[in-house]
Amino acid sequence: MSEPVYKPSSPSAPNAVHRLRDRAKYDSETVWGIVDENVMCHVTFRLAGGEDENEEWPVILPMGVGRIGERIFLHGHLSSRLLKALSQPGTRVCLTFTSIQSLVLARSAFHNSFRYRSCVIFGVASLIPDTQAEDKLNALQAITNHPFKNLNLPAEEKDRWTGSRKVTDTEWKSTRVVEVSVEMASAKVAVGGPSDDKKDLENPEVLNGIWAGEIVRKSGWEGIRNSGVGVTAPVPEYVEKLIAEALADALQILGIGPIYHMREVGKSGHAPAWTTAFEVKYEAKAGQLDARVFDELLGNFAGVSDIPTAMFAEELMEAYPDAKIILTTRDTEKWIESMQSSIVHAHKANLEKAKFTERSPMLKMAEKYHMHGWDNDIEKNGRQAFEKHNEGVLGVAKQLDRDVLVYEVKQGWAPLCQFLGVQEPVGTDFPRSDDWANYKKRVAEETK
Repeated sequence: MSEPVYKPSSPSAPNAVHRLRDRAKYDSETVWGIVDENVMCHVTFRLAGGEDENEEWPVILPMGVGRIGERIFLHGHLSSRLLKALSQPGTRVCLTFTSIQSLVLARSAFHNSFRYRSCVIFGVASLIPDTQAEDKLNALQAITNHPFKNLNLPAEEKDRWTGSRKVTDTEWKSTRVVEVSVEMASAKVAVGGPSDDKKDLENPEVLNGIWAGEIVRKSGWEGIRNSGVGVTAPVPEYVEKLIAEALADALQILGIGPIYHMREVGKSGHAPAWTTAFEVKYEAKAGQLDARVFDELLGNFAGVSDIPTAMFAEELMEAYPDAKIILTTRDTEKWIESMQSSIVHAHKANLEKAKFTERSPMLKMAEKYHMHGWDNDIEKNGRQAFEKHNEGVLGVAKQLDRDVLVYEVKQGWAPLCQFLGVQEPVGTDFPRSDDWANYKKRVAEETK
């Protein structure tokens, strides 16, 4: 966890959390993690005084954002009231970001809540004038690329700004860009299920007669729909990557969630813990890998998928004897190709950057799984690693007398639902990313 650089200067500071202080976070990693996982924020400001009585009221508006370091960017038309107000020198502004993961229903309506991650940012706004062309260009690029920021791709492969047509002079001159320099911030992270009164839990009529639990909110983008105008170009890889992982997405559609995925590692600040786990398993470091250890990381999740958890499959199977085991597989060569174009490529780029900056916790963890997964050479060792992983999962499952579903996402709902003992969702297509790969191939052939 990074240093709490936004720790309130006093109990009365604007960013000091007063209610449910145990949920408060002031470190930059949590704050910026919440900013980067949201594509929009709500901006609070006060309009300049005027004859119109509406201008006497505070205003809150949703806005798309971009971020570079501790600077947040907003943009819009020159006539925007919000941007006009924020263009005045020294204007103070408040921005809020919220990610809702589930609705938590307790046995008493007064204890209903949400599992969420939110942050409040206080800053000073300033106009980026057209005379500062490079600053304005960088800000617009950051805003355009913000939805793709967390994708595990090299920067040049998720650059929607460069992938768009060149901006016209009219567009450039009619667009106002404002920079918010962050001065204070705080975050709140709510985890866990319902918190019922002790007397309700001791009352059999209430305990057994009223359902309590979580309704998981499906997060992520669900599909791609082309514009329907003109000849459709192939779908960019960064658009495909924005669609959630097929199996994790499917499980959440079935009401099994949330699912712990690679993207959760950065959000939760768990990278150092997983780095230690790699050292315990692969480097003979003293320590345990049991249910107690895993519960601290995974206790709020209904299942796991992807790296890093996939590299602890055997330990997780022993730690959770009642868990369902799904071994997803695919063509080995396609898996290697996918890995090379995504996390391997990104890892090499991050290592280059790290020559000049401090290695982040995520990079330190990545170094472990690239080393222990395929000895830093997936082209040479990937096939053996893929087969060894599958054989290891099946071997341990046999020793433990556990059932395993060997599954390819192209098989769709039927085998998955049968194995899990749930009904197939009516009228819901399986969210398989293979559809988009086939779509790209078909379009490319049609436009030759």
